[in-house]
Amino acid sequence: MKRIARALGSDDAARGAFELARRNGAPTALKDIGATIMNDSLTQSVTDSFGNCADARTKEILTALVRHLHAFAREVSLTHDEWRRGIEFLTTTGKKCDGIRQEFILLSDTLGLSIVLDDINQHHDEEAATESSLLGPFYRGGLQESAFARTSCRATTSRCSFMAWCAI
Repeated sequence: MKRIARALGSDDAARGAFELARRNGAPTALKDIGATIMNDSLTQSVTDSFGNCADARTKEILTALVRHLHAFAREVSLTHDEWRRGIEFLTTTGKKCDGIRQEFILLSDTLGLSIVLDDINQHHDEEAATESSLLGPFYRGGLQESAFARTSCRATTSRCSFMAWCAI
């Protein structure tokens, strides 16, 4: 490679070849030959790379993920800076995770994915089972709005627990 670089008058063979092509009017980018990476052939190339995946379900999931991820980037015309900020956000989220703290599950909840999964995977008789929810053990449906620190207890004769909640 050093010999090629020297012959091209460069310190680096790849840079030398690029400069030689540019100086002679040869295409130096895909767009110069009418090709674009914004077409479906890129997505197809990536999904084709999963062809030797041993597990059919993993292949199915990865293929769908790539198709939807590429479509998302195209739909919003994602910039490199936006992509980088997204990667930084995911990296920061990952760094907060440890053996007992899993921030990606909270992110999944925030994005509504956990509820979608519950909806997909809850196959039960609606009359006989409690619907899966993320509302938590202290959720009381049908309550009217009340002043801060008022009880949500409906009973008038039994003891109720008191809990103060603070929304951040």
